[in-house]
Amino acid sequence: IDPKSLSVTIDGTPYETTTEKDGRILVRFTASGKNRPLSNGRRKILVTVKDWMGNESKTEFSLTIDNALPPVVLPGQQQNQNQQG
Repeated sequence: IDPKSLSVTIDGTPYETTTEKDGRILVRFTASGKNRPLSNGRRKILVTVKDWMGNESKTEFSLTIDNALPPVVLPGQQQNQNQQG
């Protein structure tokens, strides 16, 4: 693929992506960054990309956001806990 052609929109709004060293493409959400956390509800996500020859491919899917759930903790990361000892 042509990484410069990649676009991700959520409910029609473009979101910034980052490419990891291993080629994974991520959309990161932060309270202070460009991609603000999504509000609760069903979201329509559209990913568009072109190859080096200009052939375009689009994939669309839906995702339900529920911010009442606890944050996901990835392996090797510690949960932020306020423990007093």
